[in-house]
Amino acid sequence: TEGRLKVVKSSDDGREQVLAVRGPGALVGELTAVANDGLPRSATVVAIEPVRARVLTGDAFRSFLVAHPGSSIALLRLLVGRLRASDRKRAEFGSLDVSHRVARLLLDLATDGGAAGDDGPVTIGISLSQEELAGMVATSRETMVRALAALRRRGLIETGRRSITILDVTRLRDYAIE
Repeated sequence: TEGRLKVVKSSDDGREQVLAVRGPGALVGELTAVANDGLPRSATVVAIEPVRARVLTGDAFRSFLVAHPGSSIALLRLLVGRLRASDRKRAEFGSLDVSHRVARLLLDLATDGGAAGDDGPVTIGISLSQEELAGMVATSRETMVRALAALRRRGLIETGRRSITILDVTRLRDYAIE
């Protein structure tokens, strides 16, 4: 109900990759609750700021879905949206260079925070490291640093310690789709 979480997956070598950022109103853990198959979770959530959440057991969640069929349709729509976003990201990995993937990620993060309009500077209110951002676009931290520098040189963003400001959302959006 308040705060933000990062959804992470740990690799075999212990590195953490951020798969998504979820904010107030988001649903997390629904796959494990619905599958109820005893398999390990596909990811873990970690608070990146103070969080207040409602917690349901898997049994309670499934009972709710049975009692409220419209909620099952809403859950399906949510999952379809996440699947489409995942498919889009996979396609981007093969077709876009890193600076364009970073531009799209920054727009997504600004939109998820509800702050991205079409005018004026927008500060992304999510504190993620360059390593975490790099993982979100399937690149190294060093390549992320170069991509952010390229976007700064174009006058599209400003960066600070765990802070990124989009200077012109429209120009960044135009760059992201060119």
